[in-house]
Amino acid sequence: MKALARNLVQTALGKAGYRLVRKRDWDEAFGRWPGRVEGPAPDADAIAALRGDHPELSALRDAYKNLNVPATAHSLWGQDYVQTQVNMQRFRDHSAYVWVYRELPRATQLKYYVYARYVQELCPEVLETLDEDGAFGCLCYDFEDLGRVSRDRLDSALEIAFLERNLGTDFFQGARILDIGAGYGRMAHRMHERHPEIAGYICTDSVAESSYLCRFYLKHRGLENSTTVLPLNQLVEDPGRIGEIDLVINVHSFSECRYEAIRWWFDQLEALGPLKLFIVPNDPEEFLATEPDGSKKDFLPLIEERGFRMTAKEPVFRDSNVRELLNIQDHQFLFERR
Repeated sequence: MKALARNLVQTALGKAGYRLVRKRDWDEAFGRWPGRVEGPAPDADAIAALRGDHPELSALRDAYKNLNVPATAHSLWGQDYVQTQVNMQRFRDHSAYVWVYRELPRATQLKYYVYARYVQELCPEVLETLDEDGAFGCLCYDFEDLGRVSRDRLDSALEIAFLERNLGTDFFQGARILDIGAGYGRMAHRMHERHPEIAGYICTDSVAESSYLCRFYLKHRGLENSTTVLPLNQLVEDPGRIGEIDLVINVHSFSECRYEAIRWWFDQLEALGPLKLFIVPNDPEEFLATEPDGSKKDFLPLIEERGFRMTAKEPVFRDSNVRELLNIQDHQFLFERR
């Protein structure tokens, strides 16, 4: 009787353009994240610190507002955007800082598996040195022989591997690095995991919330004594605080700035002398600034005008099938100024 009733229901639904789906199949496709690992909940101190109205954050916002420099005239990262796109307690979840796939749960899990397998085959020694705990809302999965993987861990592994291939691992011995648009400090954390022999790592950002979260996160990772978070107001007051630099990093940051803001940042690099520049733009093979009206402007001439010459260029994924499956067409670029 049950089978007959089910067949009658399915037939009726089919004629109406519907089909019967098992609840388990629906849950796996739409209702939950199969295989997702939840990280540790923030402790009381973290909850107290990760407030949008925290006095230190409010003071930093005021300091940034009082700056009259092109870097604070945002085309994308305005206050409304930050308030809607940055969750203070889950800043490593899908947000303005980290793009995690927001597709059907099973498809998302499969993409992470494909991504993780690719990274393991390309640079297993780098991947093994990077850990993941899923803290602060980070979307991650546990896979056998791959460990716990996230966009944070996988993206960082590919970026570090690119730098190692083109600079050599010895480059990092005693190196000093400046990260412009450092966000919450992802690369500072990962670079120190892989290369604790780095002499100094400076994080700066034109968004007050980013500098605040960066300081919090690097302290959370025990890196407050080996990294420096340089808020924009302090950089403007004393550019010499940057000191000597060997490598400048900019990952998906210049592409979200106005052309004049990028020009301003390169003005700050002018006095640093010979150095290397690592950039990952948002567009596959173009260097496009974003203007307030949504138009784009090529900022590659700004790089070349300052004496930088491209020494390496690679797609993030060399395998075209992986690029298509993951829908990531990004390229990584290395420049050098002698």
